[in-house]
Amino acid sequence: MSASASVRNSVLGPGVHVGDEAEIIDSVVFRGATIGAKARVCHSLVGAGASIGERATLEALTVVGDGELIAAGSALKAARVPSADA
Repeated sequence: MSASASVRNSVLGPGVHVGDEAEIIDSVVFRGATIGAKARVCHSLVGAGASIGERATLEALTVVGDGELIAAGSALKAARVPSADA
């Protein structure tokens, strides 16, 4: 985890990488996931091996499945990836 990252009231699984100035608040990030630099994860779940791109924002109970990729700069609110329809 980068020294400039912030993690509050959250659980990080083993092998999670958190980039520079990333922020994780009230969330769970499962094993092997990557949170990119300056990304914000708030009140959300990130699955095992998922990758959250730089400056992406996940909020309001967004759930990212195992191995999913969220593109840099994305903004998701109350989303499910993949969607329930997938």
